[in-house]
Amino acid sequence: MPFFLSFCGFLCSASWFVYGILGRDVFVTTPNCIGTLLGVAQLILYFIYKDFTPAKCKEDTSNGHGVDNVMSLPSSKLELTLDKDKSAEERSDGKTESEITLPQPIS
Repeated sequence: MPFFLSFCGFLCSASWFVYGILGRDVFVTTPNCIGTLLGVAQLILYFIYKDFTPAKCKEDTSNGHGVDNVMSLPSSKLELTLDKDKSAEERSDGKTESEITLPQPIS
């Protein structure tokens, strides 16, 4: 999460909290007191973990491919292939083009 988004959220909540205290309005003070405390907690967590860099993902043992291998596939492997040019004998499901139906949208 960007630092300035957290900081501005904290400032907004703190300013409304002060406004609620000065106006003696419990309905403005209460939620903004909670928001200010959560904003402080968020800023503390940001400063604790700002220099944290996650470790590289290890190889996935379920299929033998690591995350880096999946993300670096050549674009030719990501293209879809359609069975338009195959005859009924070559198709994996044995259906002809006229037998294939697409799901209809729900009305």
